[in-house]
Amino acid sequence: MGIHDRSETRHMASQTLTVRLRKPLAELWEWQRFARCASINSDVFFAPEGEGRAARAYRETTAKDFCRSCAVRSECRNHALIVGEPFGVWGGLSEADRRYIASGILSRADAAQDHTRKHGNRQSLNVLPSLPPPGRHR
Repeated sequence: MGIHDRSETRHMASQTLTVRLRKPLAELWEWQRFARCASINSDVFFAPEGEGRAARAYRETTAKDFCRSCAVRSECRNHALIVGEPFGVWGGLSEADRRYIASGILSRADAAQDHTRKHGNRQSLNVLPSLPPPGRHR
């Protein structure tokens, strides 16, 4: 079963904008049913307004520890990286961790090696393509 697209046209002041909307498919989200965090309060994964550095560090460490034993950690991590999830801890990655990976500082090879070391399966890792680290050329 594939993703079905539909187009929607919106008229704004003298411009026409066509947006392609994707219909959600249950199969893409099925992994969330098996997430360890599905049965607890999500406060540990998302920063409250005005959270200080020390509180953030503690909360993120707690969330990452919780994610460590989740059966769908890699699916959750991949989802957050692919969609560019801007908030919270997903699959054991904080907002800063995901920005670090997406910026290319951590290369795709490094991410795959880390994934293989932890899970023994390179096939399920699907992260965004990376850029060479600053000062290095391909």
